[in-house]
Amino acid sequence: MRESTSYNGKWAVVDVRTGLPAIVDDVPLDCMTEGEAKDLVDLMNGSDLRTER
Repeated sequence: MRESTSYNGKWAVVDVRTGLPAIVDDVPLDCMTEGEAKDLVDLMNGSDLRTER
């Protein structure tokens, strides 16, 4: 996650492969509060771990 480059004071969940905001169901994960972004990162990373096992 990183501070949004498009929205002042907001955060984005970033795709490590592209360096751009991640997209889920055609929605870029940008313009969130820091807490929302942290929660989504935790959820997405947990999902990745379960998928790899």
